Amino acid sequence: MMAKSGSKKTLYILLIAPFIVSLLSFALIKQRIRELPNDIQKIDFDGIFDEYTGFQMLNEMNDNPYTELRCNLTYDRSRELASDNELIWFINGDTNIAEVVEKEEEKWYLFAKNEGTVTVGCRNKKGTASATFNAEIYNEGTIIINFEYPSSSESITGKRYFGQYDLVYTDPSSYRKNNANINLKVKTLPEGLPLKVKNITSTTLNYDEKNSALTIKNSGEAKISFSAQLTNEIELKKDLDLNIVKDGCNVYSYNDLLAITNKNRGSGEIGVLQVNLESLENTYVYNNGNRTDELKNKSTRLFGNLNKNSFSFNNEVYRFKTTYNDKFIKQIYGENTNKNEVISGIHIQKDFYGNGFTVNGRNLTYPINGSINQYTGILTPDSTKGDLFTGPLTFVSIGDFEAPIVKAFGQDNSLIYIDKEGVTVNDLNVINCDNYANNIYNLEFVGTGIDVNAKDVTLKNVTVKNTRNAVRVYSSDNFLLENSLLQNSREFLLKIGCNEYKETDLRQYVNYSFDGETFDGRLGDFLDKKEGISADSLIFNEFIQGQGDSEETISMLNTFQSQLDNPYLKGDEVDFGQEITVKDTYFNQSGIFAIAFDTYFNGCFLYNGMPSYIKATFNRFGLDFALPNNVGATMRPSKLNLVGDTKFYDFKDIEDLDASCLIEERIGEFAKSVLGDDFEMDRIPIDYYFPMKKLVSSLAADKKYIYKEEGKSYLNSEVAYYGGGINLSTVDSSSLNNIDFGEDLHVNIMENSMNGNSGNRYIDILQKCVSVAAGFNAFNFITNGTYTDKPYLYKESPSREDLIVRGRS
Repeated sequence: MMAKSGSKKTLYILLIAPFIVSLLSFALIKQRIRELPNDIQKIDFDGIFDEYTGFQMLNEMNDNPYTELRCNLTYDRSRELASDNELIWFINGDTNIAEVVEKEEEKWYLFAKNEGTVTVGCRNKKGTASATFNAEIYNEGTIIINFEYPSSSESITGKRYFGQYDLVYTDPSSYRKNNANINLKVKTLPEGLPLKVKNITSTTLNYDEKNSALTIKNSGEAKISFSAQLTNEIELKKDLDLNIVKDGCNVYSYNDLLAITNKNRGSGEIGVLQVNLESLENTYVYNNGNRTDELKNKSTRLFGNLNKNSFSFNNEVYRFKTTYNDKFIKQIYGENTNKNEVISGIHIQKDFYGNGFTVNGRNLTYPINGSINQYTGILTPDSTKGDLFTGPLTFVSIGDFEAPIVKAFGQDNSLIYIDKEGVTVNDLNVINCDNYANNIYNLEFVGTGIDVNAKDVTLKNVTVKNTRNAVRVYSSDNFLLENSLLQNSREFLLKIGCNEYKETDLRQYVNYSFDGETFDGRLGDFLDKKEGISADSLIFNEFIQGQGDSEETISMLNTFQSQLDNPYLKGDEVDFGQEITVKDTYFNQSGIFAIAFDTYFNGCFLYNGMPSYIKATFNRFGLDFALPNNVGATMRPSKLNLVGDTKFYDFKDIEDLDASCLIEERIGEFAKSVLGDDFEMDRIPIDYYFPMKKLVSSLAADKKYIYKEEGKSYLNSEVAYYGGGINLSTVDSSSLNNIDFGEDLHVNIMENSMNGNSGNRYIDILQKCVSVAAGFNAFNFITNGTYTDKPYLYKESPSREDLIVRGRS
């Protein structure tokens, strides 16, 4: 055993030295930037081609069967597009009916060859953006049917659903449900031929010929057939089949969406989205930088209620008590506090049909009124000016609660929250913010895309992007994510955990001997003792003050951690809180890792602030704050099944593995406030005292998983398991079509600091302080495995076309 050494003064020096070393001329810190590729974000045909567009083939009446193909592109036009964003046109269908040809350089044309219908598509070379429309090739004539509100060209399923009802408002806060009306645009080619209704499902539909308007009477099968006499011998015919959702409510505006979700006092309504709900920039036409009242297109409306130049989200968002562990918050503010409230933009309570449209929450989620924090270099919201998304709640912190020195996070705000069993969300694009300068650090505060907290929930054919975490799934047994794309997150693309937890069993007996003394009694007494042999003296003497890599000391610390943990087991079997499945889904561009299994930090500091000398150190500098009291716990584990064509497109330079969003720290601010400005020393980043990146890199290099190119080292960052407390979650990848998982990488910060691997004694001490708060268990990671030429999927991008093929099969 290590002999007791040092004094309070020694600890003061050891603890405060890293703060001093961490100082930089903070006033000179510039904005932190990690640019994501400037790719095309959206392709559409608004104002160019309808969902169904007629093209005449070569015949006596038409000597030019070629039509130039054009589209609208959305991307950051202030920067050059990244490579592999060239446009590719294609045909899904019989190329004997039509094909695309390049008649001129970079000019593509549709060649109408024979009668029939094909799908015409356009995508960027990467495949991350695509859109389609239907080309009806006719000889002498045809009937074309479209909806007044155009369908989304980004639909994965290619199906257009309509709800049984439209909302009619009796006053701003209440509505009634009327039979839905659907306005059609029906025309003949050649134009002007008299149309008549040939047949209609009268039990389901009424049709007003004068206004080309359908009224839905009931749900179920619905069809209307039109005809027109082209010649005495030729009658043109066209059928329209409708997908009518029973009890569904059509959503044509942001207020429609609020009415069936946040403002609904019952159990919500089934939603059927008929328009995009977008950001200001994507909704209105701008002239010379000035916003007009003109809509960019008929199928787009604004997300939010605009009053002059500001929004009124404060009274519109859904607020609820966090489902995460909030014991520390309640210790600070009491049981009835509202400090544990979480915000969501939209509270979905029943099935939601997206029809391929987009919900873009930028007006709510982005720190529009914020500024660059002078210490972190990150765009930070300003709640005093109306920013509502100000980052995740606190799980536990050290220092003043409102401005802590160190903070670990709890549940974050979300754009969409689902907490009702059996809900299915289909064919929806969710974007927390579109315009974020392609800087991943600007996603720090925009929240979760979809937060799920209910059994039997399904997300299918969805795209979720530009978030802090794309999808969060907690205590949601039998959750399914299918045929979807999660892309561009500051933290993780899929975050998995449980709300259920066990506290430490303080009644268990423990036995410890060191420094010639022995403790034999209950764990609770060992944790509470402040003098003599106790948990407090064990951690201080054997870990904080200890030197070297004594196997006996490490064994003792691991035993101590195992007694703090209280795992969910049924005999020798893990007792999972949820089993979830991810099928045929693509993960692209996370900030840290694609998938993360959460578990609570469960270090001894979370029980009564041990070692007590840590607080004594801060008190010496006039800082007095509440210590966490039995906050640590063991989270119930989760099981994840990865199935089918699920793939990880998450290669990143190891230098971009940034864990700073997992633990917020104001060490520099603290040091500056205590020690003044008379320091000219380099700042030491969080990776030095929470060395996840360094240890992952070292272990991956030993296993030859790293791919080097142009002076950079790349890993596919696939699955991460939080450590500190015990994490018994597991992933089953046996049903994947293709797999490239390496062996687990076990990152143990406690053992690393015991070994003195940082090369700096003061940094080793600070690493130990992190372990004392988080716990001594390892963090585990799964990356790509070994390779021969290049790793699987390296520098490739997910294809939306793959999703479309599956979604329409």
